[in-house]
Amino acid sequence: MVSIEEAIKVFTNGIRISDIEEVSISECDGRILAKDISAVMNVPSYNRSAMDGYAVRSIDCMGGAPYVMTVVGENLAGESNDYEAKPKTAVRVMTGAYIPDGYDCVIKQEDTDYGMDKVEIRTDAKPWFNICRIAEDVSEGRLLFKTGTKLGPMHIGCIAMQGIDKVSVYKQARIAIISTGSELLEAGSPYEKGKIYNSTSYILESYIKRSGMICEGKYICSDDEEAFKDIIDKAADSADLIITTGGMSVGKRDFIPYVMDDIGAKLLFRGVDVQPGTPTGGYVYKDSHVLCLSGNPYAALVHFMIFYYEYLYGMYGVEEMRLARTKARFVGGFSKKVRGRRIVRGIHENDTVRVPDEKHESSVISNMVMCNCLIDMKKVPDDELVDIYILNL
Repeated sequence: MVSIEEAIKVFTNGIRISDIEEVSISECDGRILAKDISAVMNVPSYNRSAMDGYAVRSIDCMGGAPYVMTVVGENLAGESNDYEAKPKTAVRVMTGAYIPDGYDCVIKQEDTDYGMDKVEIRTDAKPWFNICRIAEDVSEGRLLFKTGTKLGPMHIGCIAMQGIDKVSVYKQARIAIISTGSELLEAGSPYEKGKIYNSTSYILESYIKRSGMICEGKYICSDDEEAFKDIIDKAADSADLIITTGGMSVGKRDFIPYVMDDIGAKLLFRGVDVQPGTPTGGYVYKDSHVLCLSGNPYAALVHFMIFYYEYLYGMYGVEEMRLARTKARFVGGFSKKVRGRRIVRGIHENDTVRVPDEKHESSVISNMVMCNCLIDMKKVPDDELVDIYILNL
């Protein structure tokens, strides 16, 4: 039996991903950038009007309004007409329009008489007032995003502003889920006495998809060793990570450790010194890492959270892919005896944390809906600081 930290270290050793693919920016949300992106152009690339109004030379509109200017032309957004910036002239412009060279101020139309051939300017001008200047947002050559950046909506918008439509990203990890147990029914099938509906795989699948990875497949396997061998062999053909639930304890049908030995899987660890989910094991089979979790829903969820996000960090080296950790003041609600280390569901508010109610069995998950953290508990604390994992996923 090993500590959580020791198990994570051995499970994630040497798994850094190197496979790269090019994808459309419409499909790169949540992906990990594999090459630096630098600006190929200034943004804006021209002096641009920030208002509907009149572009003028500020020097012509100083010293005491009103001023009368000759309107020599017009630019709407998307037009790039050039006009010679002669003294006492103006160009009618709309928001976003190109400002011809020589004009350095836009007077908003509300401060004019809206003139067509001649316009009366009723306020003094200031150099570069109401103009978005060249490179005001981004300058050509600037490093926008480094390799390893997890792309989100604002990253994608900045990339699109450069006219770039494809980016190089690391390939998504492919994860398969195998739920074992002859008692399991698939959601949507008729209920049978003595059976339960499989819920854990749907929880794990949702978290996998939220993390930007691919759920390769969800399998239900009866307590049959040969059937499990066939399924894990199929899953290992394409999955980077295989997650199993159930069959890891010491019950009559807990066969997975024996099967993993029988198929020649390399044992990384078996047994983690924490409750719940102590029997958790880690293996390598073919080219796939295999994380074997408890069949109890909460126990499986706890160890999935602890190991999965560290696995992603090991693959991509992106800090924000890990569960955030912090400390909070424990304000009660847990009455069980704590022998050794225990991971307890919790509600984190401001600088405090509490447990939701008295239901803490490993089979109970309904109250996880209101929980936003896991408490890493070494004893039952009383108004003390405890370590917590933040579940802001």
